[in-house]
Amino acid sequence: MANEIPSEGKNTKNPLEYLPKRIRNSLFLSHTNIPELLNLILTQDPNKGCGYDLITNKIIQKTSNTIAPFLVILFNNCLRKGIFPDCFKLAEVIALFKGGDRLDRNSYRPISLLPAIGKLFEKIISVRVLKFLDKYNLLSEHQFGFRAKYTTEYAILDIYEKMIHNLDNGLTTCTIFLDLAKAFDSVSHSILLQKLEKYGFRGNVLDLFKSYLYNRSQVVKLDGVKSAPLPIDYGVPQGSILGPLLFLIFINDLPEATNFFIKLYADDTVLCAQNTNLKALEVEANLELSKVYNWLCSNKLTLNIKKSKYMIISKKRKKQPIVVKINGTKLEQCASYKYLGVIFDKNLNWKPHIEHLCTKLSRACGSLIKIRNCVSIETLREIYHALIHSYLRYGIIVWGNISKTVVKPLNIMINRAIRIMSFAPYGRVNLNSVYKELKLLDFDQIFQLESAKFMYKKTVGLLPTKVGEYFKQRTPPTHNYNLRRRPDAPHRKIDYKTSIGENSMLIRGEKLWIDIPKIIKDCVSYGAFKRQYKEYLLQD
Repeated sequence: MANEIPSEGKNTKNPLEYLPKRIRNSLFLSHTNIPELLNLILTQDPNKGCGYDLITNKIIQKTSNTIAPFLVILFNNCLRKGIFPDCFKLAEVIALFKGGDRLDRNSYRPISLLPAIGKLFEKIISVRVLKFLDKYNLLSEHQFGFRAKYTTEYAILDIYEKMIHNLDNGLTTCTIFLDLAKAFDSVSHSILLQKLEKYGFRGNVLDLFKSYLYNRSQVVKLDGVKSAPLPIDYGVPQGSILGPLLFLIFINDLPEATNFFIKLYADDTVLCAQNTNLKALEVEANLELSKVYNWLCSNKLTLNIKKSKYMIISKKRKKQPIVVKINGTKLEQCASYKYLGVIFDKNLNWKPHIEHLCTKLSRACGSLIKIRNCVSIETLREIYHALIHSYLRYGIIVWGNISKTVVKPLNIMINRAIRIMSFAPYGRVNLNSVYKELKLLDFDQIFQLESAKFMYKKTVGLLPTKVGEYFKQRTPPTHNYNLRRRPDAPHRKIDYKTSIGENSMLIRGEKLWIDIPKIIKDCVSYGAFKRQYKEYLLQD
């Protein structure tokens, strides 16, 4: 794949040219100690698979007090000398069947298993690297993947808020969804190491990461038989702790290459351009997309053009066709696109997403019918939360403010599940008491709870990014008299020009926040707020 990318061309730059100035501060990997190591061992999942050495996390946890002093000596020597032991770099790959023809290799997903002790060492390194990156604010604010407090929901919400903002201002949005082909497996080690040096990885630290990336190999295990080892010359290690973090560093400068509004979740990339004039929008989108393509070429990453698509979101009824190309190839225009588990559609009415959810819930209801006579009501509630509630709450702060007509099929499916669990007869039955008896929230209450949780985090400063920063806030009044407004509202009123602007989470959330009892808003912890507000909704 890398060999097919043009290495020399009039628009191909040195990948380092996209990076900001060289960071003067250097990363120092301090030595570990027994308390830190024991704490990390306890946090490891005991059910995770083991590598070729057959040493599991459970074994490490059972023997932690005995082996910890020796591991501390080993790890500190490695940190001091800049060496990552070769015995930790051999991956055992197993094939996980996904479905389809069992004789077709494409029906299997490769899972890479690395030695547990090596991953423990990676965790120690990762903790120090993240502290360094956070201290100097080196990771892009547009990147939401593999970062503490950053979630897929916030990435989705940020994109939605941008779309709403554009519609509210009469702008047409061209949203491009890029699909990178095997991005994690395609990372160039030489380019990555050069970037690490620019970001402050120097001396023994850089030597350690060179040692970590080079001389890696893997074997394939099938039915107890192992293949001969083969070298891994490209990509960040699959199944590793440091691999995702290294990929974030590798792709960190992509936003610097373009003026697109951009959001990243690891390699999942969304680009937005906006304009009132469709022809100007087409020119702008293609110009910026060429810049993104040049960045990809410079960094030896391959774009899957067949899977990359674009969507036009506009209030205009008559829409001129917009042609979006990348490297001379037209991208496919779509009416809807599934991004991070949520289906965006060109009308932003969420009908395709609701249809998708109804399909999921229909299957869940079938499972509930089969087992409801065999298990307790507590078990049914657990299954409900796993198969139904989890789908309902995910991303609901984005799509939950939908019309009653669109949401009606979903409410029917939720009520069906409640009837199955409670053995309630079909017909005109008031299910409100049944919801309360089962201590479950209906759709509107789930939407209120998730929105309130978001507003609490925003109010107390728990959000990692300023969601909805594109909305301009009104200038504070110059007069001295008080306005008739609740004093406990956390945010100033945000401008919107049309009814579409009211769909902003910030506007919806502010209205909801005002009506929440003060005693609940004053909760000292997020957990206490979530618990008390849920109880308040159930009593309502």
